[in-house]
Amino acid sequence: MHLPKAHAIIKLMRVILEDYAPGTLLITETNVPQHENLTYFGEGDEAHLVYQFPLAPLIMFTLLSGNSERLCTWLKTLPVPRQGTTYFNFLSSHDGIGLRPVDALLSDKQRESLIACTLRNGGSVSYKANGNGTKTAYELNINYQDALSSPDEDDAVRIAKFMLSQTILLSLQGLPGIYIHSLLGSRNDYYGRAVSGIARRINREQLDYEVLQEALHNKSNRNRIFSEYIRTLSLRRAHAAFAVESPQEIICFDQRIFCVKRWATDGSEIVYALFNVSSEEVRLEDSRLEGVDILHAKPVGPSMNLQPYEYRWIVSLHVDIR
Repeated sequence: MHLPKAHAIIKLMRVILEDYAPGTLLITETNVPQHENLTYFGEGDEAHLVYQFPLAPLIMFTLLSGNSERLCTWLKTLPVPRQGTTYFNFLSSHDGIGLRPVDALLSDKQRESLIACTLRNGGSVSYKANGNGTKTAYELNINYQDALSSPDEDDAVRIAKFMLSQTILLSLQGLPGIYIHSLLGSRNDYYGRAVSGIARRINREQLDYEVLQEALHNKSNRNRIFSEYIRTLSLRRAHAAFAVESPQEIICFDQRIFCVKRWATDGSEIVYALFNVSSEEVRLEDSRLEGVDILHAKPVGPSMNLQPYEYRWIVSLHVDIR
């Protein structure tokens, strides 16, 4: 793995695609620690995008602990992408939530907390044999919505946590990848896992089109999630600060608050994406936060209270990117 020949092949693919299929983007799916993953950008001559594998377990840990410190610390270490390259951000896929990418980002105890939570919430854990009689957990097999909440949690709280996680995904620099079952508000598919004997099937539910259509057009939880997701995506498209190439800055107000500042490259707009990742009400006061909360279509002052799992996109009145 990571042999010079592997990088040479990617460079060759890049040259061929640029000649014969201009505009095609090359992406590498390398589920490895961050320092190895970033090498696939090369010198701007390999992948256009690399998967951000640490993001899913880190956001899961952030919401389970009510503390954004680990997430903020990691994001601050990411190098600014070269022109023509960026990060592919995602939280869910047809596979599980990988643990290896956070080997150096979370302690053994913190990773164990993710494992314990997965098992409590109906998921399972995949292990790899180490060759010496021991084994190491490498993947959490669970739907992301269920990963964040216990089975008996109130629907409103579970959906709030889940949509907060998805809105963080949509707020970060890079290209967001949205898994179909996240968009459609799916839950753990215990039947699929049981009849197949495949742990990953818990997040690969086979949907009946007619049943899905009905759920999306009534007052179901699927409808609540899908409608809010589509609305948020529409707002995101309307603001230049969320363009793929727009820069970001991680701001630390309080460990219970995750904040990312995004701004348009022409300096015309600044958006502060604020997330209360805790079960506590948090008060903030900062002059930069005066503006319009576009998610709720209302003006906000420099002082505000964020309710548990509340989040806001604030277009600042103070357009100064410094």
